[in-house]
Amino acid sequence: MKIKPTNYILVILFMLVLGPLWAQQPTQTIRGTVRDVDSKAPLIGVNVVVKVPGPLTGGVTNEQGNFEIRNVPVGKYDIAVSYIGYQSKLIPNVIVTSGKEVVLSVEITESITELEGVVITSNEQTGEVLNEFSTVSSLSFSMEESSKYAGTFNDPSRMVTTTAGVIGGGGSDDVENEIIIRGNSPRGLLWRIEGVEVPSPNHFTDQGASSGSVSIISSNLMSTSDFFTSAFPAEYGNALSGVFDIKIRKGNSEKREYAFSLGLIGMDAAMEGPFKKGGGSSYLMNYRYSTLSVLNDMGIELVDDALPIFQDLSFKVNIPTQKLGTFSLFGIGGLSKETEVTKGRLSSGEDGDLLKETFTSDLGIVGLNHDVMLNDKTRLLSVLSFSANEVSFTRDVSISRSNTIRVNNEDFVDYSSRLSVALNHKFNAQHLFKGGFIYSYLNYDLLSQVYSNSERMLVDEVNNEGNTSVVQGYATWKYRLSGNFVLNSGLHFTQFMLNNQRSIEPRLNAKWFLDDKQSLSFGFGLHSRREGLATYLVEMSPQSDVPPVALNKDLDLSKALHYVLGYNYFFTDNLSFKAEAYYQDLYDVPVIDNSYYSVTNAKKGFTGFELVNKGTGTNYGVELTLQSFFDQNYYFNTNVSLFQSKYIGGDGVERNTLYNSNFVANVLGGYDFDLAKNRSLNLNVRAVYAGGQRYTPINEEESRRQGMAVYDLSRIYEEQLENYFRTDFQASYTLNYPKHTLTFKLEIQNITDRSNVREIVYSPVLQSVDVKRRGQILPIASVQVKF
Repeated sequence: MKIKPTNYILVILFMLVLGPLWAQQPTQTIRGTVRDVDSKAPLIGVNVVVKVPGPLTGGVTNEQGNFEIRNVPVGKYDIAVSYIGYQSKLIPNVIVTSGKEVVLSVEITESITELEGVVITSNEQTGEVLNEFSTVSSLSFSMEESSKYAGTFNDPSRMVTTTAGVIGGGGSDDVENEIIIRGNSPRGLLWRIEGVEVPSPNHFTDQGASSGSVSIISSNLMSTSDFFTSAFPAEYGNALSGVFDIKIRKGNSEKREYAFSLGLIGMDAAMEGPFKKGGGSSYLMNYRYSTLSVLNDMGIELVDDALPIFQDLSFKVNIPTQKLGTFSLFGIGGLSKETEVTKGRLSSGEDGDLLKETFTSDLGIVGLNHDVMLNDKTRLLSVLSFSANEVSFTRDVSISRSNTIRVNNEDFVDYSSRLSVALNHKFNAQHLFKGGFIYSYLNYDLLSQVYSNSERMLVDEVNNEGNTSVVQGYATWKYRLSGNFVLNSGLHFTQFMLNNQRSIEPRLNAKWFLDDKQSLSFGFGLHSRREGLATYLVEMSPQSDVPPVALNKDLDLSKALHYVLGYNYFFTDNLSFKAEAYYQDLYDVPVIDNSYYSVTNAKKGFTGFELVNKGTGTNYGVELTLQSFFDQNYYFNTNVSLFQSKYIGGDGVERNTLYNSNFVANVLGGYDFDLAKNRSLNLNVRAVYAGGQRYTPINEEESRRQGMAVYDLSRIYEEQLENYFRTDFQASYTLNYPKHTLTFKLEIQNITDRSNVREIVYSPVLQSVDVKRRGQILPIASVQVKF
């Protein structure tokens, strides 16, 4: 079903003519906390000024580091933070609405005084990471950004694909929210929430995968979070390609607030507030329910012959105490199910369901966080978490309406308990130390069965339950040699107790400010990652009368050496140019001996074959970014990445990886129109152009002869799908009433109606190669109210 362009115009005009009828401009409160960036100690007496027209508007932090500024008119303002002995900080374009208080968490850096007594200061720029031990291949994202970018579904996973060197969906699939970093498999990504490793927090995620279809975490909950694409700091382990370190914001501790949105793909409801006014404790809860049946009824199918249904619930409870620090309880949970039915003529001659595939993926994570200042320079952060993840898949083939054979049955259940303890100590303005350990206790109950034609029944590939553990430790040191040079060094240790494989990993990164406009950065690190537990425990019996043995129990960790060199230049405080060159050397990669197969090309699932650590790989490239941070009502980001991604399998031959698309370019931007004191119109656009994903060509003649797809294994990953292109548009119209904010949003994905190639398959019915495409114009309208 096609929706007429005139309908879009009518919707936009309808939103524009809606307007409030009052004369008084609504106001709101800006509150927050100011802390030392290194020690995290609250700072007393910090000046916080909101740059509004007219008389000076601001406040001063109290002994808890808190400030409050009341009766700020709605609008966008810069906020200046200054403190004697510390570098001044400017927080640009803070959006103030009537429906929700603005709660800020601000961290400022202590200045270094040289022998001559000169204090060197620098302005921190938007996009710098929260992690104080990173200087290269890293950036931060806020909740406001995730809701602003076009084409992201408010999904953090899709949001980071707008950055240089990152491709989503494999460069061919608009449904998957894969995060492919610098030509690496998406499985190489580490997910962390509130400081602890978690399974992939996505709906429809598979065993061993790091992606799915849409994130379980709503952008309503996400605080400013860090994303790393290479040479990450020493505290991060079990990652080869990148790290997404997500923080959940605290609920409002002074006022109860609510948000509700309704759109074509579902509903989203959030609530937050204090347990007791003035007590300091708060709660935050968000629930989403989504089904694509509405879009299907409109004739728009995101997934062929399938209907995905999902829902999720997330929360955080924050309880500060006077002497024992702050306790917080957090959790996320998601349920997702997809059933795909292929209809046709059965072997019995009847019409019916030829094939039925059912996939479910359920996830639950709960954690207890304790944050305490032992003194004004030492902080202890402890996290205890528990997660449960169940992934199941069945495939049923019908011979007749009354005779159905189950040919695949998988049920993977993982239970994980983790304890993470980190100690942060600031010796002085120049020296900062952080060290800690992470203990993961992993329980598993794994079942994978395939149908055996000879035995006429399902036989086990994996049928194992038990437990194992992983021990990690790290130490890292930050040295500010002067106000313009920073050096971070560290060491990470990992031991996988299932087979006692271990890895000792040095990390180093540095940043040199050449002057107040430009800087050089360097990063180096050795990183490792283990496979999903099912891969280690896949079993095979050498003879029918011999008990099965685990084929890959002694498999070593995959490893990668990362090298990064970067240059950053600020034309103005808000306009910057960034260039990074990188080289990655992968080794000890699991492969099938004497075969082209390597886990480097694996997206998800487990490998049911015997593997050896003979594989290698290389990724290298350059990334260029020109970015204007939000200023004067607009922003833009233009970036391009050129790269190569190669691997060597068990046969010793070097080939392209599946993800060697060679290039990706992004252009995104937006503009805010202040229509009146209480109304605004925001327009955003994003375009992505990328090389196609690699594939192995089909031998069409041999496929016709055998009646099934036969691939030309002499040309593994030599061919590419056609280049991928998509443009998304988003318009939002916001009205600030005295007690609530109303936002209408219209998002048009793939506005050019581009149909991208998803995959190339062999069709036994057509007896020829069939090019599968996906992509059509997709309008998504929604309305949100905050009060």
